[in-house]
Amino acid sequence: MAYKILAIDDHPETLDIVVATLRSHGYQVVGLRNPLQGLAMLEKVNPDLVLVDMNMPQMDGKDVVRRIRAHAQYGAVPIIMFTAEVQPDQKMQGFEAGVDDYLTKPTEPEEMITRIESVLAGVGKPPLEKDKAAADEDMTDFPFTDADDLDSRAFATIALANQEKLIAVVGARGGAGATTVAINLAMSTALLGWNTFLVDLDMIQGHVALYLNQVIPGGGLNTLAQLPEATMSPQLPKLLVQFAENLQLLLAKPNLDGRHPILSATQTSELVKTLAQPGRCVIVDMGRGITDRNRPVLERADQVLLCLGPERVALSSAKLLLSQLRETIFPHTTLNALVFSVGSNINLPQEAIHSYLGYPLLGVVSVDLKQMARAANKGIPLVQSSPDDPSAALFRQFANKLIIT
Repeated sequence: MAYKILAIDDHPETLDIVVATLRSHGYQVVGLRNPLQGLAMLEKVNPDLVLVDMNMPQMDGKDVVRRIRAHAQYGAVPIIMFTAEVQPDQKMQGFEAGVDDYLTKPTEPEEMITRIESVLAGVGKPPLEKDKAAADEDMTDFPFTDADDLDSRAFATIALANQEKLIAVVGARGGAGATTVAINLAMSTALLGWNTFLVDLDMIQGHVALYLNQVIPGGGLNTLAQLPEATMSPQLPKLLVQFAENLQLLLAKPNLDGRHPILSATQTSELVKTLAQPGRCVIVDMGRGITDRNRPVLERADQVLLCLGPERVALSSAKLLLSQLRETIFPHTTLNALVFSVGSNINLPQEAIHSYLGYPLLGVVSVDLKQMARAANKGIPLVQSSPDDPSAALFRQFANKLIIT
């Protein structure tokens, strides 16, 4: 029986070479370019060994290794990491995460096979008889053999069947970018394969619908606010907007004059209970600060992300609100801050901001004004309108960190 190898590398040419080389030496191989899909495939592949690239945009290779090591069934599977260059401290971090061996790119095929045989032998698996015909015969019962065979839409339920994720995005004050951050995080999680819901719980500004140029079906959240809690759930599907693959919106009307009804705390609690189901990521634009309406979200959230500007007044407001949030959220909830700015450089060092706030800083993102205007004019998130922009890459990294924590 040929050994099964799971190879994860976001570079298609490298992955093709690895898969072809391994198959030519008699191994069964699944090659995947998305690390989240790779993690999702662990139980289906049941690999004898995992190959993983260190630097990938969706998820750092060391994070992939840590998640495999934490897996109840596959925590002991041998892992070899590919890397373009290995600095001593970088290599140590990989070994601390649980890597068994390293291969430096570009890797000679013979060296790769030798290292794989050595690592497998170390766990008591003898070298393969290099009989490709026998390996091909073994592959008949192995349904996934190539990255192109895999539809990313199929993996949300595989990866997350027993998980849910609730992320609350809060503004420290007006203009802190909470809506922009929530929209781009939601789009990023959807692109990673999560079944994602973006909820506009501000219910005063109604900014999500405005930013994304959306018509609000059936009155959106304002209609739910008129219903008894027990009747909200059946009405919810009629109010959702299918914005993109894996992403649905639950919108609120602009309500600065107070003409439209808003949710009560008990209605919000029922809404969260209905939406936050296994296999889903729910991202909530909370508006500014803590209110009776958004408190049920804070109490249940896995992640609370406080958005603030880089100005002195914004930092002071954020520090006060972080203290209040810490008193509100439960021990299971992770609290982070994100510094956000449009059209201006952020000159404050991250270390200084972190030290002043006294809480972990998820990151600092400065969005180019022209890119932001282009996204707003098109009515689509920045991560879609300008996917190669540095700020779009940061949003994808932030989304990845939030969903795997």
